[in-house]
Amino acid sequence: MVSGLTLFNVSSVTGPVQIEIRYSELFTGLDNVNGDGPYLFAAGLANSYRVETFAVEKRGALKSFMVQGAQRWMAIRLIRGTRIVFSSLGMESTTDTTPVDELPGTFSCSNEVWTRLFSLGPRATQHACVRAGTQPSTWELAGEEGVFVRGQRPARTWELLGKLPNNYNVSFQTKIARGGSGWVVDASFGSTATWFFLTGNLPPETTFANHNSTLLPANTLVVGQGFGIVNQTTLPAFRLESVPVHSEIKEDTWTNITTVVENFQIYTVFINDERALVFDISDFPFVPPGSGDRSIGFGGWQDQDAFYRNVRVYNGTGEIYSRSMQESGIQAEYGVAANQFDVCLDGGKRDRMVWTGDFFMGGRTILVSTGATEYIRGTVDFALNDAGSTSSLPINGIMGLDGSSREVDHPNPRLNDYDIDLLNSIWDYYWATGDSQFSTTRWANITTAVDFILSFVNPTTNLWAARSVFKGSTNGTATSCMLSYCLNNMAVLGDLAGDHATAQKYRAQARSTAEAVNSLLWDPTIGHYRNSLTNPKFAYIDMAWSIISNVSSMERAQSQLNQLAGLEFQIGYLEDTDVVGNADTRLAPYLSGFLLESLFQIGATKEAKFLLDGLYSDMAANTPDFSGGSWEYVLPDGSPGFGLFTSLDHPWGSGATPALSRYALGITARSPGFATWLFRPLDLGLRHARGTVPTPRGSIKAEWIIDPATGKMTMTISAPAGTTGVVIPFRKGIWAVDGEKKTVDEGLIVQGGKEIQLVQL
Repeated sequence: MVSGLTLFNVSSVTGPVQIEIRYSELFTGLDNVNGDGPYLFAAGLANSYRVETFAVEKRGALKSFMVQGAQRWMAIRLIRGTRIVFSSLGMESTTDTTPVDELPGTFSCSNEVWTRLFSLGPRATQHACVRAGTQPSTWELAGEEGVFVRGQRPARTWELLGKLPNNYNVSFQTKIARGGSGWVVDASFGSTATWFFLTGNLPPETTFANHNSTLLPANTLVVGQGFGIVNQTTLPAFRLESVPVHSEIKEDTWTNITTVVENFQIYTVFINDERALVFDISDFPFVPPGSGDRSIGFGGWQDQDAFYRNVRVYNGTGEIYSRSMQESGIQAEYGVAANQFDVCLDGGKRDRMVWTGDFFMGGRTILVSTGATEYIRGTVDFALNDAGSTSSLPINGIMGLDGSSREVDHPNPRLNDYDIDLLNSIWDYYWATGDSQFSTTRWANITTAVDFILSFVNPTTNLWAARSVFKGSTNGTATSCMLSYCLNNMAVLGDLAGDHATAQKYRAQARSTAEAVNSLLWDPTIGHYRNSLTNPKFAYIDMAWSIISNVSSMERAQSQLNQLAGLEFQIGYLEDTDVVGNADTRLAPYLSGFLLESLFQIGATKEAKFLLDGLYSDMAANTPDFSGGSWEYVLPDGSPGFGLFTSLDHPWGSGATPALSRYALGITARSPGFATWLFRPLDLGLRHARGTVPTPRGSIKAEWIIDPATGKMTMTISAPAGTTGVVIPFRKGIWAVDGEKKTVDEGLIVQGGKEIQLVQL
């Protein structure tokens, strides 16, 4: 798998030729006319289309202008001309390519699939995490001609979100360089929009041979709704109208466009002052209504390259917005400036947004593998820096924004549990590194974020009544346990920052919420925590977070564990008792990551191994679907959950990586920065495991092995000087330690700075 800019050298070409390159994470995507795309949820500082066409007329080097996100396969076709010879062809990587076995954190064991499984996490984070400045802008500044935008999902201006009235006009000038031009109006916070594509006269000398004239005929205006004009599995798109324009639309000629919007419903388009279209969205009742604040944006379909300038938005009361498109900050305003922060995205190929909930799992993977903590600091700073005045954190930030607060607040912030996830990532960073200065210098931002989260606490029940969540339910077990866990962690950071009063307040609320979960949501008649006050169903995410947060007692944890078998379905677990499993049921590596952690915490090794050997190992299996990274979703037969659309380099599916390091290898921190640590592997049926764990003081190297001849266990540990550890074997008995016989059933205290070996006698 690789992410970057396609680069090739032409050593010989006979006449003008055109080549088409298709990209895909899955091999089967090469047979699809669109590759494994398109991806039109966000611009993402990448080519939105997984097909790229080049016109080649002479020898020399050629390089893509826009990044292609994670892809494993490329197919090159000669679509026009007779002959072209390449001396080299490949990708100029824009992400880290360090081999997994050279990373600071490693793991291998007697189970070869588990060894491969560990590597999926760091590989996914390598493709999804990008250093500042490595993802170039997808818009080219063109002086008096405004901006030159190659075919890409239209990027929206963030200056207009929340400011557009029900009725407004948008006017601009566009000059088609090839194919056509595109724009959106009523572009919502959730990325749906009303789309317009104006296709030019398609002169044969510049038109690509693979142009889809059925989708976009010459001299036509096409209208779409939703996420474009081609469906993308989970993103519905509707091609609603195609009308011929009155006069020929020529390339290299400026065209005046005006779009009149009435009540987010009726659209009238004027081309060079002639009315080209009147369109009423209510004529299409199957199209779901848009929601949220609206904006406008610019960008054409695949291989539609055009200039845009002199943009105005106005209504009967006057001008609302005006840009020549020559402004120095125009790329940042539209979210397509080169990235300014080291950030982790949700996936290499899509959505390429900074989803803070996804990052929680990716951050944990980084801490045990790549050790690239700059991505954790950068992602946190990106989110804290871009929080709006409502104090909600951006759950899916646009990395191409300039990083300053845009004061753009959604009227109904979504997935509030993702705010908690980001704060818990700050805690994970502190626990692994001991770097208290990071949180202390950002304490004001952190408390602002926590205050927003606390605003959802129900004052009567003390449960967390968030507006919307991804994990569990509002007024529910998982979300309230997440809150309690987060507040206890933030209280520690508060004490480190010297804000003891706030820390005390957080602890008090954490305690009250935990008590509320146990008194209001535990149902002794059914033996598990209710999903919410109104829904008694059993959901494994509720079980997981009740254990991780220490809200559940061991007795109640065991009671829930007894019911987990009822959710077992083929290679994994159904999310809750309301789900009926079938061949199309998507199993969730992300949510299962929390379950896996909780199972290991209570020593439920049978159930944990079921997840490792099933859901997670299927991503590591040597099949044509193998990508080298962790996946977004998985079907019960072990194939990608959304087919070609599935993100196969998705760190949120990497929960097995930290779990293997913590519980199969057995290394965990007992205090911040691994000043004290624990070497305590669980008995998972392995014959040996070895690996390293990065710490601020250097790597901890650990190995344990069961001698196949004697059946005896040997444990070897080497930790940095100045640290103290406790070694606890999963075998009882007498051990030889530095020539002395010892009983270490309760643990052996060892000092770092030298190698220690325990041999079972």
